[in-house]
Amino acid sequence: MKIIKNYEKACNELVKRFEDEASLEFDGWIGDRIGDIASFSCIYFFSMTDIKFAIENDINPGWVLHWHDYNTERGKFSIDLSSYCRLRKGQNVTDKHFTKLLNDFLRGS
Repeated sequence: MKIIKNYEKACNELVKRFEDEASLEFDGWIGDRIGDIASFSCIYFFSMTDIKFAIENDINPGWVLHWHDYNTERGKFSIDLSSYCRLRKGQNVTDKHFTKLLNDFLRGS
């Protein structure tokens, strides 16, 4: 189907742009499911939603990698990329517990 081919092409173009901006190496799509989870440099895994968000909002690639590391290191507590970026930009996030955890992390506590 043409619409599926167009979708897959768009996903691959977004991944290529993200790969270039973040200076990572694209390994492929997990399970060969284009548009789902992309693997980079054998250690980073991003959903298409997060890749699209980062590109469309011109998010610093360093922030995206830091966010990934934060979630990986903390394991038990996950934060979505959008909320993480709002905190990095100093915008208000309603969950006070979350804000304290992230601010502690960003200060190196």
